[in-house]
Amino acid sequence: RNLSGRTAYWIGAFASRHQDFATGAENTTALTKVAEAAHFRMLLITDASEAASPATLFTRTWCTFEVALCLDCTALCLDVCAVRGAKDAEVMTCGLTSQEICSSKYCPGVGIHLKQQRERNFPINVAKAALDFSVEK
Repeated sequence: RNLSGRTAYWIGAFASRHQDFATGAENTTALTKVAEAAHFRMLLITDASEAASPATLFTRTWCTFEVALCLDCTALCLDVCAVRGAKDAEVMTCGLTSQEICSSKYCPGVGIHLKQQRERNFPINVAKAALDFSVEK
């Protein structure tokens, strides 16, 4: 995404007490304000190791709630990172990265090719869990 080292991140898991959000709409509004401050850019991080069930975050109500707060935003940018072990991570992005867009300006179609190459090792079980997600389940 071509973000600088000074880019700030909201880490919701450490910054909020989930049980507090059940007490009223003012707390939901606070979470929405945080999403607005991040320009509705979200990065979902999930454990894709062999020991973990695929994409646990898609089965957790709180994770679903946080994503749902942003779904009606036209500027939503939702990326998914699948982590395997301490050093392996694959990222599936919403659209092209800045570098891929730049490559397409100079040579049309190259950006899409670069995205396909970058995402080819993304764990299929995580992608399937995301596509199979349903609030009714």
